[in-house]
Amino acid sequence: MNTSNQSTILSTLTDLAVTLIVVIGLIHLEMASDYFTHAVYESVLFVTSGIAALIAAAGIHHGLKKWGWRLGLLVAGGAMALYVVSHTVGLPGLAVDTAWFEPIGVLSLIVEGAYVVLAMKVLSQSQSSHHNGPRLTAAG
Repeated sequence: MNTSNQSTILSTLTDLAVTLIVVIGLIHLEMASDYFTHAVYESVLFVTSGIAALIAAAGIHHGLKKWGWRLGLLVAGGAMALYVVSHTVGLPGLAVDTAWFEPIGVLSLIVEGAYVVLAMKVLSQSQSSHHNGPRLTAAG
């Protein structure tokens, strides 16, 4: 694959990642106000996650893989983990949330999962390109 194709693929993947992490951030910021009545710390987690997602998007957009993509992984992966915890054993001071299939929660999980898969692909290919030369491809 020539350098021009690699650049186009990387640009497309970067644009997709920025879109996904921005959507994650906006979902979390939107949900924050709903949780002030449950536990303030839960709302603070949503706000912090939303802001961190937007910072990650800026880092990814500006080509800062080391922290932009990884911060996005922390936000998306952490949110997915906390979703599962809150729906299985519950968060400290809160009852177990039994609404597994609330539309905004499902949407959030789908977008977070897509970001995690994309980021892992890009970061793993980036790591191997340091050792074996560039090889970023759409398929593999």
